[in-house]
Amino acid sequence: MLDTFITCVIRVAVSLCFAIPGFLLCKAKRVSEKHLSTMSTILVYICGPCMIIYAFYNAAVSASINDLNKGQMALDMLYFAIATFLLQAIFMLILYFILRSKYEDAKYRLLTCGSVLGNVGFFGLPLVVSLVPGNPLIACYSSIYVITMNLLVFTVGVFCLTNDTKYMSIKSALINPTTFGLLLAIPAFIFGDKILIDSWATLANVHKVMVYNRKGEYLNTITQSGRAQYEIPQGNLRSIWVKDDHAFIMDSKRRILEFTIDGKFVTEHMIESSSQSNSILSIQPLGDGYIANIMVQVPSSQSVCLEEFVPILARYDRNFKFVGYVG
Repeated sequence: MLDTFITCVIRVAVSLCFAIPGFLLCKAKRVSEKHLSTMSTILVYICGPCMIIYAFYNAAVSASINDLNKGQMALDMLYFAIATFLLQAIFMLILYFILRSKYEDAKYRLLTCGSVLGNVGFFGLPLVVSLVPGNPLIACYSSIYVITMNLLVFTVGVFCLTNDTKYMSIKSALINPTTFGLLLAIPAFIFGDKILIDSWATLANVHKVMVYNRKGEYLNTITQSGRAQYEIPQGNLRSIWVKDDHAFIMDSKRRILEFTIDGKFVTEHMIESSSQSNSILSIQPLGDGYIANIMVQVPSSQSVCLEEFVPILARYDRNFKFVGYVG
C-alpha cells in the first residue's frame, strides 16, 4: 500500500511539473491567454479521443496475447458504463436537492459539478495507467468512465453552469469528442489484434525457419509459404526447437507445427492449457517432456479489486498435456 501511495505521489508531482514550461513561456511572453482556446480544442477534440482509441486498441492486443474472451470483456465494460453513469447521476441529484435553494449563487452549482465530475481524463487516465502498468484493461475502464461522465457534463453540467435547462441538449450529450472517440475505438477493439499481427508481419517478414544442430551446423531451411493451413502468422512465433530429428514451431495460440528436418510437414499439436494460464510465452523440451514459461492471472498485490498477470514455469508431458507448475 505504501508503494502505491509513493508511486501516486511521484506521478502527480511529475504531472504538476508539466505546468512549469507553460509558466516560463508566459513569463517570457511567448504565449498568452488568447492561445488557451486553441490548446483546449486540441486537448478535447484530438488528445481525448486518441487516448480512448489507444486504450481500447491495447485491450484488444492484450486479449489476443492472453487468450481472453473479448465478448465477455465488452459485456463487463457495458455493465461498468451503466453503473458509473447511474452512480454519478445519483450523487449529482442528491447534491442538487441539498443545494438547490442556493443555486442563485454560482459557487454552489459549481460545487455540484466539482464534487462528482472529476478530472478522470487528461489527468486520471495517465495516473491509472502508471499505477497499474501492464494491464491495458484498466485504461479501458478509465476511458469508459470518461465517456459516461461526459454524458453528464454536456447535460447536467451545462445546467449547473447556466442555471437554465434550455441549454441542456441530448444531442450535445451524444455527439461530443468522447463519443466520437468511442465510435473509432470499437473497431480498434474488434480488429486491434489483427492490426497487430499485420504490422508484425510487415516488420518481422518471417517466412523461413533455419534449423541448426547443437554444434551450430546448418541442417536445413523450413519454408512455410505454400502451406496456408499450416502457416504460422508472420511475427507470431514463440518457440522453435529440434527434437528426435524433427523441428517444432510454436505460435502464440498454443499451436505447434511439427516438421521433418528436410521440411516436410508431419502434424499439428495443441498445447493443453491449465485452469489459470492465459498465454504461453515459450516452451522447450526437458527430459521426456517439456517446460514452458506461461502467464497466469492472480490477485493484484496493489489492490484486492484487481488482477495481474505473472510469469510462472509449468511442466508438460511428451504429448503437450499439462502436468503441473514448477515450484
